[in-house]
Amino acid sequence: MSETIPNFFMVGAPKCGTSAMYSYLNTHPNIFLYPQKEPNFFSDDLKGVRPSDPEKSLKQYLRHFNSANTKIIGEGSTWYLYSQEAAYRIKKLNSSSKILIMLRNPIEQMYSLHSQLVFGGLEKITNFEKALLAEKSRKEGSNLPSNMRNLDNLSYKRLLYTDIAKYCAQVERYLQAFPSNQVKIVIFDEFKANPKKSYLEVLDFLELDHSYLPDNFKVINSNKVRILKGDYIQKIRTHPLILAPTRALIPYSIRRSAFKSLGRVWTKINTRHESRQPINPELKNKLISEFTPEVKALSNLIDKDLSHWIEV
Repeated sequence: MSETIPNFFMVGAPKCGTSAMYSYLNTHPNIFLYPQKEPNFFSDDLKGVRPSDPEKSLKQYLRHFNSANTKIIGEGSTWYLYSQEAAYRIKKLNSSSKILIMLRNPIEQMYSLHSQLVFGGLEKITNFEKALLAEKSRKEGSNLPSNMRNLDNLSYKRLLYTDIAKYCAQVERYLQAFPSNQVKIVIFDEFKANPKKSYLEVLDFLELDHSYLPDNFKVINSNKVRILKGDYIQKIRTHPLILAPTRALIPYSIRRSAFKSLGRVWTKINTRHESRQPINPELKNKLISEFTPEVKALSNLIDKDLSHWIEV
């Protein structure tokens, strides 16, 4: 049986509305998306472990699309934009792929991403300004979470907020790899103001008619905080009174699945949705000054006025 090759990729950036767009597109009867968002198959330069057998890994990845019977077949991985490899690996797989990029004011994007990574436990520096100040030392291997202290673990690059928010070179990679008519750019501000309009524009880009709309365009992936701090599930899992008997009596695969399920339940119970506090005005002005050349370059690259992103 021949393999089904995807022809559509939502490549990022993170915290730019991709979860909502993925959710809306995933309900369309003529679109098949990878079973879960963020497989990140093509961004090996941002992973903790590289695949030992790339050909085997590709077959395993493509197997997820075998049941697709739609015009559009794809996936959404927000780190593909930041990745220096993903654009060219996607092109190698299917040079006819359509690419969807979503962009947001870089200062808002950084602040939102930091909040998400703190919530997820990946970021241990809970103060945003201090996390930005730590970027230089993190590139040298210090101020990293314990599971990233070896720079061979490439996941630490996801904590380099300033680099992630410098979109211009990232977008240019895709415009060099693919013809411009295969790349669609959606601006978060416009998507947030009128999600239906942006959704329909993406359907036009994918050459699909407007006969199907989601039941509603609800907010997806809003800001979250933990009610109780601390990794309680990890403490339970590694407690001697739990660890020894479960290792002796329960196979690893079952233990792993059980603790994952327990973790999901605990996260749901221990989560509160609330708006982020406004960013410190002094820090914001400093970041506006730093990002002004970047935003101007991006505006020229995509031929769109983004000056409102750098208004003081």
